[in-house]
Amino acid sequence: MLGSDWEKLGKELGLSSHRVAQIAKADPDDTSRAVVVLRRWSQSVAISVDKAAALQKMCTKIGRPDLEALVRKKVQEFKAHMLCKVQDLNLVKAFNVLIRNTAVVAGWRDVALELSVPFGEVEKIANSPLNDDEKCFKALMMWRESGGATLEGLQKHLENLNHRQAAEKLADLHV
Repeated sequence: MLGSDWEKLGKELGLSSHRVAQIAKADPDDTSRAVVVLRRWSQSVAISVDKAAALQKMCTKIGRPDLEALVRKKVQEFKAHMLCKVQDLNLVKAFNVLIRNTAVVAGWRDVALELSVPFGEVEKIANSPLNDDEKCFKALMMWRESGGATLEGLQKHLENLNHRQAAEKLADLHV
């Protein structure tokens, strides 16, 4: 991908000509050399530096807007992935808040059905030896695993069931 431009990138990232020559001798191909250059640069830059932005800038400077675009795309994908992780974590935190709410736990079946957990699954949970807060949590997790579960959606469903106080408690968990 980077090809022989690894040398230009290395120099642009602050490696000396001597160091670039050492890397050229030590590593068998351009890909390996590029990895070494990027790894050394990454380890030498202060933690406070936005490495992705700096790398994008360097790619543009060495005449590789294609790589700049690729880095930008990968950063966007990573940020989207991390946002999904945070949202999912907040959803599980919300479940933990809800299983401490006696009204929600007492009406866990209604909650499960409101969330479109299949009736047969609700019955399986109901007939299990779990206690009610565990049944509530299991139903919430089934809803989450079915896809499309969001904190906002959960709040709306709780409001539909007149669990407004529980829905309001979840407001603090938003990203």
